[in-house]
Amino acid sequence: MDRMRLKDRLNTSSTVDSSSMISNGNSLEVSKLPTNSLINDIDRLVSNSKRKHHFKEKYQIKCHLSAGAHGIVLWAIDRHHSNHENSDEISSACSPESPLIKCSKNDYYNFSHDFHENSNQLQKTRHYAIKRIFIRNRIIPVKLIREIKSLQFLKGHPNVIEILDVCPSGSTINLVFPLLPTNLTTLIYSPKVNRISQDLSLLTSEFSIRFYFRMLINGLDHLHRNGIIHRDLKPSNILIDWNGQLKLADFGQARAIDFIKEDSDQEFSNDVCTRWYRAPELLWGSTHYGSEVDLWSSGCILAEMIQKYPLFHGETDIEQLSLIVRSLGNPESGEWTKNLPDFTKIQFVQVDSFDTVVETELPGWLEKFSEKNGIELYGSDSRLTLDLISKIIRYGERCTTNDLLQHEYFHSHDFTKEQEYDTEEKFLIKPKFIEHLSGPPPDIKK
Repeated sequence: MDRMRLKDRLNTSSTVDSSSMISNGNSLEVSKLPTNSLINDIDRLVSNSKRKHHFKEKYQIKCHLSAGAHGIVLWAIDRHHSNHENSDEISSACSPESPLIKCSKNDYYNFSHDFHENSNQLQKTRHYAIKRIFIRNRIIPVKLIREIKSLQFLKGHPNVIEILDVCPSGSTINLVFPLLPTNLTTLIYSPKVNRISQDLSLLTSEFSIRFYFRMLINGLDHLHRNGIIHRDLKPSNILIDWNGQLKLADFGQARAIDFIKEDSDQEFSNDVCTRWYRAPELLWGSTHYGSEVDLWSSGCILAEMIQKYPLFHGETDIEQLSLIVRSLGNPESGEWTKNLPDFTKIQFVQVDSFDTVVETELPGWLEKFSEKNGIELYGSDSRLTLDLISKIIRYGERCTTNDLLQHEYFHSHDFTKEQEYDTEEKFLIKPKFIEHLSGPPPDIKK
């Protein structure tokens, strides 16, 4: 029943008048989100708020962290739960003359070595990342409502980011999250987080890759079990907390979906997911899809964790699709291709790299992928790794998150609970300071 109510509430295509919300400056608790009509939500969010403090009275903005199509991300602290000593320390670090570095080319930010030594202060004081969305013409985007509702509905899972607050302020709406130090992109491409050699990725071990991919699938499984698809999975949208735990984030493209009706006529936009992680059916124009688009993205992320570069990295949608076809071959005409509006319009010359290798029964492109990245060095686990990738980087039906979690790839080592805990502690990457990369460094070799 809860899933159906959420679906009804998230799948509206209307916009919402924000006049009453913008005129009120009170902070809003996500837990107070009502369950009536979407328009009444905005009115009630304000009128039912029990917060005593205006947004600017509760949160002190310290730094501009990043910007994107959604708005901007700010670093803030709680004015009512921070001592003056820590506040002064942070303020000094974020002043114009401070060692805070913002590089727009690679979209990352970090602190100097001196401030790293006192990084425990970051965790003692209540620090937040505030996603600020600017409201124009008093119209609140339905995407924003979906993001808030999805995060509120999914709250409580260890591998999903927690939304702490929703605060209107002037002509903006501010989503408040815990400040997390890094993301999966940084783990893949930058050794700085743990001060490891500049020539190495943090994810150097097959065990560490498997460990973090399992957390990703655990979080994704929670979404799909609750009838939500993410539609924008990529390493920069997967955050890592101070304890090394992975968190799925950025639910701006999330949608509720009906998994119950097999013949559902739901239609969705195909202009979702970042190009490098976009499923081929979306590139061929499909508007009827489900959780399988998230599974494709997760497979691309696993391959990127292994080879330290995106699996398919096209400059345009056509090039992206051609790179996929070059590896997987052209899909055979059938039920799957019938739902692809642009399939007959976009065709590619047949290639041979997709042929199956008889000895291993794996696609030829995966064998080349294995040779290129030394997966055979994984020993007995190498075939499991390739088999798992082959079940999600494919046309047509893909494994579900539940199937993936049961895959032998995650169960090839039988550990006791104590051994499993020791293994997790060994491969958890606990950040020492804040650094976020938005993508591969421009000079990285393909």
